[in-house]
Parts: sequence; C-alpha cells; structure tokens
Amino acid sequence: MLSRDFANSMGGNALAGKYWRSVLTTGEPEGAYCPGGYNRYSMVDILRPFKLTAAMCHMHRLTPNPGILGPPAEAGGIGKPCHGLW
Repeated sequence: MLSRDFANSMGGNALAGKYWRSVLTTGEPEGAYCPGGYNRYSMVDILRPFKLTAAMCHMHRLTPNPGILGPPAEAGGIGKPCHGLW
C-alpha cells in the first residue's frame, strides 16, 4: 500500500488529504511506557514512525486514541506513571 508512485513520491498521492489515527491498546500499565519502564520507550517514541509515515504521505494526523488496560502503577503496576505519555 505504501509503495512508491502510490503514496509518497512524485505523482504518488493516493493518501494525500486522508486522515490517520492510531488506535491502540497496550495491556500494560502506564508506567511500563517510560525510559525506565518495562518497554523502555514512551508511547510518543513508539508512535514516531507512524507520525513520519503520515507526514510523508501528506495525510492529516489525528491525536492517537490510547487504551492502557493494565493496572495503574499505584495499584501494583510496573513502574511509575509517565507524564506526557501521549
């Protein structure tokens, strides 16, 4: 789908102007998504390649729709909550 001449090169604009939203669930507590957490990276860092892809395809990127399903750190989850997770 994201091949040259379709999405992001000269003449390839099939996705230009379309909307991109990442919708995800983690199954992990919020604290797992920190530099010191279990997954080592924040969601901002994990979603960065998708942000770049949307930009290269001239798409409108919408705010991600997160769903953190694990227990909060205060309830025995992994690590401490990260501020600015998204």
